[in-house]
Amino acid sequence: MKTKIFKSVMPLMAFLMAIGLAFATEYKDGTNKELATLYIYQNNQCREVTTDCNQLGSVACKIGGFDVYRDMGVTSCLNPLTHWVED
Repeated sequence: MKTKIFKSVMPLMAFLMAIGLAFATEYKDGTNKELATLYIYQNNQCREVTTDCNQLGSVACKIGGFDVYRDMGVTSCLNPLTHWVED
């Protein structure tokens, strides 16, 4: 009797749990809609800039001809960012 209930209830519970978790999650497309404070390497130092590099493409994100970086290091800027460009 226990195995009969177990075999019929367990798949039903897994199915209901999958449906519940599908509605409980939130889709994120990878883009950051807010402007972030990032850095460019200019005149031998990192300078703060505000931009919207989205990290979705393979084209280097640039401002005024300078590459945009995520982090500021001691002697240089670190982690260059990319941007998706529409054709």
